[in-house]
Amino acid sequence: MKDKLRVLLIKKSFKYSNKPVFTLVSGRKSQFYIDCKMTTLYSKGMVYTGNIIYDMIADLSVKGIGGLTLGADPIAQATAMIAGQKGSDLISFVIRKEPKKHGLMKWIEGDIHSGDSVVIIDDVITTGGSTIQAIDKAEESGLYIVKVLVLVDREEGGRENIRDRGYEVESVFTKSELFGVQMIINIIKKADRQSQSLMTDLDLDVVYGYYLQYYLENDNVEVLDSEELEKKIKKLGLDVRDDKIVRDEQFKQLIER
Repeated sequence: MKDKLRVLLIKKSFKYSNKPVFTLVSGRKSQFYIDCKMTTLYSKGMVYTGNIIYDMIADLSVKGIGGLTLGADPIAQATAMIAGQKGSDLISFVIRKEPKKHGLMKWIEGDIHSGDSVVIIDDVITTGGSTIQAIDKAEESGLYIVKVLVLVDREEGGRENIRDRGYEVESVFTKSELFGVQMIINIIKKADRQSQSLMTDLDLDVVYGYYLQYYLENDNVEVLDSEELEKKIKKLGLDVRDDKIVRDEQFKQLIER
């Protein structure tokens, strides 16, 4: 399931430019941007994310999961939904960027109270500022933070800043892991453009790279991890070592919906 989420993040959330045109929360400009909400607000992305995060916290005795709105919201809600489907009680909560201006004027929304054990979640950390803001508000509200999780760590000092705040961070993906997928695709594209064959040592990893390329370029392709792709290949009687496989119409048919 993690492989499927990685593929979705690359297709839906990963944006790249040759020049630093993306403004991050910190105000710094970057050549790439990861808009996780494009994935976490998508039905399949919610299912994959919720299952993965739930598995990461299932052994913890926590009352709730949440973080700073808006990036944390769909992740927390998906995790709580999966918890309910698996017979567990878990409350998702929202930490506002500013207090509600009427009613109870709360910073935190959800059935969570002082003394409750919680997990703080975020979609992306760069410097860790938004995660630390969530930690501060949770502590001010009397919540006991058991764990801090993030979907993607950009590996730009955020983990260390949060550690200095007193908490270790566990990530589902790092920037390096996401770039690893993109690099495989780029290598294959480059070889195709230069009419060079990668097929002398064809194996499942290379075939999966071709699948990823095809998936990113087409909308009617099923989301598969490498094991599921291998099963489909074997079911058709194809061999991953056959250099015709990635050119075969059967290959395209087996990965299309």
